[in-house]
Formats: sequence, structure tokens, C-alpha cells
Amino acid sequence: MHLTEDKEFMPFSVISVSASYPDKNILPQAITTTFGHQLREKKWIEINKNFYTRSEVIGIDHASYLNERNIKNGTFNWLVLDYKENQFIFNYLEIAHINSYSTDHMIWVLTFIQKSYASIENKPASNDFKRFYHTILKYLYSTYELRKTDQVSLINKLKQVFFLCINYQDSTEFFSWEKPERILHIDDTKLYQNLSDEVKSRLGYFFTKSDKNEIGKVFNQIAPKLSSRIKEKIVYSGAIASEKLLYRKINNLLYVILLVEDKTEDIINDNMLQKLQQVKLRIVPSITRKTSIVGSDNKQMQLPDIKLSYHFNASENSLYVCDEYSDLDKEKKLFADMVNEVFSVIVQKDFDQKLYIRDLMTPNQSEAFQDAKKDIDYDKNRFDELKEILGENHLNEEQILWDAVVKCKCPENTASPFPWFAQIDWDILSVMLAVSAKQLQQWHNSFEYAQYHSAHNLPLIQEIVQELNLDFRHLNALLSGRLNFEEIYNDWYTRCKNKYADTIKYNVYEILQASDSTTQSRFKAFIDAVDNMNPELSSVSMLFFDVEADVLAKVNNILSSFGYEIITQLDESRNNEWWKLYNSIPLQVRDFKKRLRNKEHADEFIIKDEHYSLLYFNKTIELITKYIQQYPLVEEEDTEASDITASECLLVEDDEKDILTSTLQHMKPTGDPFGALWGQIAPKSILSRGGYKNPALVNNDNAENIGKTGELLMFKKLSKIYEGRVIWVSEYAKEYGHTPDKSAVGYDMHYIDENNDTHYVEVKTSIGNQPEFHITINEIKTAMAYGDRYHVIWITNVSDKNARQYVDLKNIFINFDEDENFFFNSRFKPVLTAFKIAFTLVINEPKHQLIVEKQDETT
Repeated sequence: MHLTEDKEFMPFSVISVSASYPDKNILPQAITTTFGHQLREKKWIEINKNFYTRSEVIGIDHASYLNERNIKNGTFNWLVLDYKENQFIFNYLEIAHINSYSTDHMIWVLTFIQKSYASIENKPASNDFKRFYHTILKYLYSTYELRKTDQVSLINKLKQVFFLCINYQDSTEFFSWEKPERILHIDDTKLYQNLSDEVKSRLGYFFTKSDKNEIGKVFNQIAPKLSSRIKEKIVYSGAIASEKLLYRKINNLLYVILLVEDKTEDIINDNMLQKLQQVKLRIVPSITRKTSIVGSDNKQMQLPDIKLSYHFNASENSLYVCDEYSDLDKEKKLFADMVNEVFSVIVQKDFDQKLYIRDLMTPNQSEAFQDAKKDIDYDKNRFDELKEILGENHLNEEQILWDAVVKCKCPENTASPFPWFAQIDWDILSVMLAVSAKQLQQWHNSFEYAQYHSAHNLPLIQEIVQELNLDFRHLNALLSGRLNFEEIYNDWYTRCKNKYADTIKYNVYEILQASDSTTQSRFKAFIDAVDNMNPELSSVSMLFFDVEADVLAKVNNILSSFGYEIITQLDESRNNEWWKLYNSIPLQVRDFKKRLRNKEHADEFIIKDEHYSLLYFNKTIELITKYIQQYPLVEEEDTEASDITASECLLVEDDEKDILTSTLQHMKPTGDPFGALWGQIAPKSILSRGGYKNPALVNNDNAENIGKTGELLMFKKLSKIYEGRVIWVSEYAKEYGHTPDKSAVGYDMHYIDENNDTHYVEVKTSIGNQPEFHITINEIKTAMAYGDRYHVIWITNVSDKNARQYVDLKNIFINFDEDENFFFNSRFKPVLTAFKIAFTLVINEPKHQLIVEKQDETT
């Protein structure tokens, strides 16, 4: 058949959504954009007999006609053909072949669209082309979500791509193609809508689409925000005329909540509900927005003031309404706008259901309410749950406070100042507490909702207790678990102690440097005493306290008990000096143990306070002398070499367990330990004359080059994904301009992922693809320490670019099945290829001196 008079169309298969094979000559009705006008009327393509299933057609999963109505499950419903063979057809019909799993493909599509439609530059914007382009943006967002590991790379690439945007000329929108750095991301839709066309023209270019939930996440990372170019200030003139809780005014609140959950497809959690209950409705004489902008020319311009009917102040959790519109029963549409905005801010999602909200807030018997209710899809269990949460017996945090105050002040009272949910009857409460309504209103305004359980409300509680002459301990008991200020005192005390303790310890350390060892040996006990300071129970018997004074008094008690001079004030100026000293102690311990021949009792010796204290004062030699005196070496005669004693050989360093000992401990063999290990040792090779054959072993130089190459390849690969967040720490790093980290043991590099989690990578490299490599005790221990954040990445065929593979074995050294362990499991078999024998030969007599052939002396 022919699409046009001069272009012959090759036959291909079509799936019709309105009919199924084997029907022929079906003409499916489809609504298309102007870009698909060739498919209209008689130019639609007939179905043929040669029907292909989707699995038989290359590329069908990604072949999509760019009209949302025609897309289901990511594919165009009608076209079935091989994309590679029929690419010209796609181009002719202006159908894009999009693979949402490929970041490179998305970049290509965006670039292709820009080049194909470069002619629309500076032409009036059309909604038809916007719809076409917005479908491509949907694919872009899909790619962003599907390829989470490539998000950083995708964002960097998108910064160099030209995007469709609009600018304003004489109140008319014009299309343009610009890079993101020149386009503003509309991160505040309401703000944008309130800008005049003149102001928009001053600001420059805008993306044609924006939201908080989808493509806006991408624009937010590649382009400047509109809000960054706008400076605005909201001014409320005059005093607050009245104040209430907003949700008292929301009729059918339960159904409004169900509507929001249905449309956002998310549950409003308890914290959000709590915040909703605490929104204050404040009536003020007038509300004015004062705005200035920074244009594309970087010049600031003051805009005319705008009178607002309302404004939701999220930081105060308060809805301010202009007095002119305060009769919300009459201002139904405006009130629905207010409620819609409050919910959007609280759930942090774009949400526009004003008409539904307006209808739901009408009386239950109304037709509008019943129609709106039918459109809400909700679960009966959720309905009952919300009904219970919003029930009469549910008190918010401020009500809990006043309930406790009433019980404390008037224990005989049986009436309630809470006639129904969320309402405080201030007149009743005023009578109960014998305090003016004005005073209650001031206290109400001072209550800190956002952090009700913290010290922010302490001044308020102090004022109420003092004014009403309450028993604080009784009130504190009534508030236990909700507004427990005993916990607040303990928290403040701990924070204060931690703030000043390090300087206190360092000052004492400096004084003791000139003292003798006996005096210095008490330093560790002093450190522990400071660290273990706790408040006296009597401190919280009174509501009014001074935490710093209490901490200072406790510190001076400790200083006096050790015979040190007391101090007059707390100080934190030397905290860093203390931490430098404190962090040096583990090295001192290591140095102490390293110098010992007999290390059997080293741990129990050094942990004692009087010994550990001396490490702070560099008394390592003195400690070694004490240790030798307490634990003298016991010499044993070697039966085969009587002139070399056991004391003349250094023991193997016990900082790391050797593989042999570890294996035996796990296997628990009986009889000959070497017999038990026989199955774990690699087979003997006749060619090696008794040595152990391992095909992966090569000479040291070659092995080092292979290791360097593998680590370099891995570093480059990770850096493309996590740009600027990969740190190479191994010894090989310095050869490529990086700084090794000697404290990083058991891994080669680490990186931070998109969730801000650190991962540790050990690179294993092979010249072939035989699945084996060497692993050290350090690496195994590190793997066990870091768990799922440790990765063994095996690079095969390192010298062959075409055959090379990167295999993430993840952490294969943890989470074994039951009855499995490192030495016996279904994942791998540990093979012992060598033993480390560490010793030092001590020569006692001339006859035992080592004889070297003359020809070797020069060597």
C-alpha cells in the first residue's frame, strides 16, 4: 500500500488493540498528534497474515509511538517490526526507538530530537509539540529511576545536552533549545504562576515541564532553580485577630485524608497527621508578598507588592488568612485551595485536588459529597484506623500538657476542657486553672509543637509551674514518657559533660607531665572518673536548674579526690589537643607489644590502669622493664639443636592469626593436625620437586604489574559511576598520583554511593579466567567487619580487552548456610599453598657463625 503518492510503504505487521489475529484489514481508530498525521484515515496500515509475536521481533520492547494514549507497558500497541531493518520507517513516521534501560540511548534520543526539530527555535510555542517532547521526558525520568547506579553519570551527561525550553517575548511563549545551565527549573509552581509575563521575560529560559515527583528530580540536579533567582518576603500587617487549629474547620477531615492518600498513592504517617493536627489558623488584617528578582543579566529588580488572600508558613506550621476572607464557610473554593496547599506541604508532594476537597467538605448529605466520596479508593481497615486516630479520646501533645496541668492543679476535677477531638475550650480551662484567657493564649502561642518532647518547651513549663504554683515532680510524673523533663536534664547534663571533658583531661595531663611515674599512673583512673560523671538524683527534684554549674561542681569533686587543683570555669579550647593525644595511644600499645618476645600476658598487663596511664607519658621502656620483671622468660632446650634455645627465636607476630591456627580451630581435628590439613593443601607437583603447584602464581614482578593494572582499571571504572567519590588507598595508588592510606587494611579502595553509604573494594586480578585467587587474613577479617559493604571484585583476562570481565563476587566470606563455615562451604574451597615461618637465629659461639662461600661475599 502507499502512504503518499510518491512513497511506497513496505509491508510489516500490526497488532490492533481493537481486534485480534486472524482478522484482516482492520483499521484501528487512534488519536494521534500532528507528527503522526500519516497514520490517519486511509493511510493507516492494514494487518497482514504474517503475524509475529513480540518475542520474535528485535527491539519491540522499546519501539514506542510518542503519544501516551498509544503506549501500554512501555510499547506502542500497533507496530511490530524489526527496528534495525526498518529504521527509516520510524524516522518517516516520527516514531522514536527508545531504550529506557540505556543512559547513552536516552542521550542520543534527546540530541536527535533537538537536531531534528532545530527549526522550531524562536517560533511560538505549541502545546502539541510540548506533549510530544514531554513523553520523551517521561522516558528520561524512567531511565533515571531504572539505572540508579548510573544516575551520577547520567546527570553529568545531561548537563551538556540541549533541552526544549521557553522564553517570553511580548507576553508570548517562544520555543528555544538551550543547555540546562541557562534554563530555570520551576521548583515552585505557585510562585511561577504568580509572576507576570514581563518578569518571566527578564528571568530568561524555563523548562516546559516541571514537578516534584518525576522529571523535576532530574532538573533539580542539572539546572538552576527558579527560587534561587527570587527573593521574597511575606509581611503580615497588624496583630493576630484570632487563632484556632485548622483541622477544626475542615469538615469530613477523615475523607479528605483518604482522598490525599488515594491520589498520592502513599500513606500519611503518624508524624504527618500530628503535624496536620497542629496547624494553626491565624487571621490577620492583611498579607503582602514583597518580591525582587535577579534577571538573566544578573541585575536585581523590585516587583510590585502583591496582596495575598492567604499564606501557609511551613516553618511556623501556621496558615495565615487575610481578614477579608476569614469567613471560610462562604469562601468554599478559596478554603479548598488552602487545605490543598497545606496537605501538599505536609506530604511533600505535588497535589492538586481542590475541587474534590471542596466537595468533600460539604455536608455528608449533599450530592457533591457523595459523588466525591465515590471516587476515593480506600481500604476499610484504613478507614477504621483513621477513625480511631481522629476519635474523641485522641489528644494531641498540647492537650496532653494541659490535661496534666489540670490534674496537677485540680486533682478533684472530673470535667474535661476537651469537649471533642482537637478542641481546647479555653473558657473552661481558664475557669479550671483560675488564670486569665489572655495568659492561656500566650502560653498556647509559646508551645513548641515540632519538638514538644525536647527542652524547647522547658521555659514554658517553668513559667506555668511558677505561675500556677504546681508541684513539678507530680506534673513530671503525669507527663512521663511524653514531656519528661528529667530525661531532658540528663540529656543536657551529658551534652555539657561531653563538651568540656576533653579539655579538663588535657589540662590535667599537662600538669602531670612534670610528675613522677607513681603520680602519672593514676591518670587513667581520673579519665574514667570524668567520663563516668552522672548527675545527682537530687538535681532533678527542682524544675529550675543550671546544668553547667552542676557539671563544674562534679568536676571539682573529682579533681579534689585525686589531689588536683580545682577550676573556676569550664572550657573547651583544648579538645583537639586531647584527641591527638588520645588517638596516639593505640600506636603506643602496638609498639609496647611489638618489643616483647613473650607476649602471652601483654594484654592483661597493659589494660591495668596504672600501666595504661604511663602510655600517655611515653613510658614504654619503663613498662617493658616492669613486664619482664613480672613475666620472666622461661627457657626450654631444643632436643635437636641444644645450642639454640627457644628464647633465641622470635615468636610469630600475633597481631594477626595465621591461617593454619585458624583452620585448626575451626576443624577441631583429632590426632595429627597435619593429617587433618592434608585435604586443604594443594596437590604436590612432580615438576616442582615437592613444592605446591598453583597455576595462578607468577613471578613477583609480573604479579605486581597485574595487580597494578587491575586496580587502575577498577579505579577508573568506579570513578565514572561515582565521580569524585572514589578513594584509592592501596600502595599502588601512589604510582598514579594518589595518596595511599596505611591505616586502610584489607581493601584497595572505597567509594560512597548515592545513598551516602561507604563500600570497600578488594580487587583480585587474573590473566585468565580460572576462578581462584589469593586472599590474606587481613582481607578476610576486613570482609567480616564490613559485611555487605565489602566487595571482592574479580577482573578476568586483564590483558585482553575483549575478553576482560569485572565480576562482583560481593562479600563471599559471610552469611554461610547452617553447618557451613569459611573452611567447609558450598561457595569455595580454601587451599593452603604455603606456611609463614618467622624466626631470628641468635649466634652464641664463633663455631656457629654462618659460613659463606668466597664467591658469594661480593653479593
